[in-house]
Amino acid sequence: MNRNINTGDRTARHRTTGRRALRISAAVAAAFTAVVALAGSAFAGTVSPGGSFTATKSPWTVTDPTTGVTLSCGSLTLAGTLASSPSTLIGTINSASATGCSGPAGITFSLSFQGLPWRIDELAYNASTGVATGTITGVIARLSGLCNATLAGTGGPTSPGTLNWSHNNGAPQILNVTGSGPLRASSVSGTCLGLINNGDTMTVGTGAFTLNPPQTIS
Repeated sequence: MNRNINTGDRTARHRTTGRRALRISAAVAAAFTAVVALAGSAFAGTVSPGGSFTATKSPWTVTDPTTGVTLSCGSLTLAGTLASSPSTLIGTINSASATGCSGPAGITFSLSFQGLPWRIDELAYNASTGVATGTITGVIARLSGLCNATLAGTGGPTSPGTLNWSHNNGAPQILNVTGSGPLRASSVSGTCLGLINNGDTMTVGTGAFTLNPPQTIS
């Protein structure tokens, strides 16, 4: 008699365990499906005509809000490549050059750019307004002259910074830089006279860059 009872108990336990395993498998499958769906729904932007481009702003400035000092360059030109196939990564900036840079009292300096290529990501597009928005990441700039400093991300001179951008298809020849993630001065040396200090948060010039050729971004 006891053997029959024990056998029945074991059978019941096996059935319960089997049902639990099925429920766990179903939950895992549902979670996997959700992850795949989320990955598949990642934004993918398109650019036309794409290809090689330049974006120029004249003049272009860098400001230290802590000290109130503004450094001005006659122009900043970004050059790179835009992809034409759908992707979050819609392009890269392969070179950047600034000309005619000066500071207070006519002090001249040069700017070199590091961390290239910088990546251009499109994060959103509003079809009703024709406005695309995204980021430029990888930004590092080196100021050289009587005063030397590196402008980079918050992690130090080799930490890439980020710029934010927007583009309106109603004005396809314009790329707007709308702001930046924190860019901080580091490796400050030379005769800076307290105009730029380690740890100062820097603000780069925002506004309209002339985009050549004009692009449609969606």
